[in-house]
Formats: sequence, structure tokens, C-alpha cells
Amino acid sequence: MSLSTAFSVISSSFAANAAQIAVVSNNIANVNTSGYSREIANVVTNSYGGADVASVTREANAALTEQVSSSTRSVRCCWACTIRKACSTMSGLPLRLPTRSGRR
Repeated sequence: MSLSTAFSVISSSFAANAAQIAVVSNNIANVNTSGYSREIANVVTNSYGGADVASVTREANAALTEQVSSSTRSVRCCWACTIRKACSTMSGLPLRLPTRSGRR
């Protein structure tokens, strides 16, 4: 291994380490932020043996994500029912809004 290659390996490793520290710092700074989910720096080996951060991904709990999604659908459904009732009460005629399948 030449000295130039060794310096490249060291340099890329320091850069990857700095990126990881930035991600961890961001996670710590946002620990009490509502709705924030932890980020993870994905490190890979580059062609000359050094390290690079390939991507930063967000960690999410699948069960909580499904619960939020389900709650949002439920609220949307209730909101649509409320609008139907209010409109039919005001006009005296039933309001025909499209359903999820697109049919009335």
C-alpha cells in the first residue's frame, strides 16, 4: 500500500466518522422532539479500503407507523361522515359523495 493510498483511507475514514458523529448529534438534539425518529448512518467500504457513509436512513417502528396510519384513516372517515350529515341537513337532500372505490 502506497503512502498516498494510506492517506486516502485515513481521510475517508475521518470523513465517515464525522458524518456518523453529525447523525448521532442530530439524534441527541431531537430526542424530545415530537414525531422525530432516529437516524442511522450506513457506512460502506469504498474501493481502496476506506469508509464512506452511503446513506442516512430513518428508523421507524412499524407498529407505531401502522397505528398512526390507521388513526388517520379513521379520522378521515369520521370527517367525511360529518360533512355528509351537515350538508344533507342544510339542503334537506342526501349528499352523495364518492366512496373509496369511486362509486357513489
